[in-house]
Amino acid sequence: MLLHSRKLLAVVMLLLVTAVVVTGCKGVQDKKRNDVTYPAVTGLTHTWGTISDQQTQIKSKAVIKNPYPFAIVLKTVNWELDLGDNTVMQGVVTKNQELPSGNETDINFEAIIDNAKLNQLWAIHLRNKEHTTFSYQGTMNFDLKAGEYKYDFKQSYEVKTNLLGQKSQ
Repeated sequence: MLLHSRKLLAVVMLLLVTAVVVTGCKGVQDKKRNDVTYPAVTGLTHTWGTISDQQTQIKSKAVIKNPYPFAIVLKTVNWELDLGDNTVMQGVVTKNQELPSGNETDINFEAIIDNAKLNQLWAIHLRNKEHTTFSYQGTMNFDLKAGEYKYDFKQSYEVKTNLLGQKSQ
């Protein structure tokens, strides 16, 4: 029964996290800064990995567009997903993967949720009347041949649920 409860909590938290990430990435186009186009994330999908009593694995695929007429290298991605002051997931992906010119490239990576945090995160969400603010931030590090480029990203998302049938006030 305990494993079933943890799996249910993992599913609920994954749905919340997925809603945050998908909402943030939907329709994202090339990032422009000072009229210069830079690489950008154009899509993000998730699937379940291994689930145990201790942790839940999430396999993700990011689609990154290289707008340049030459290949560039995505060296690393550092990222973190927070619920208020609580880190839900974080990681560093070292790829050194070449992104062909003018194309979108799939980048696969994995994340691990510490199941010990699920009860705490669920309690925070319920205490906030099923209203939670997530923040997603990190840095993509590219080798642009003429030098390195660090693309910092940070976004916040509000997730509202009504799983317990609470009345809004």
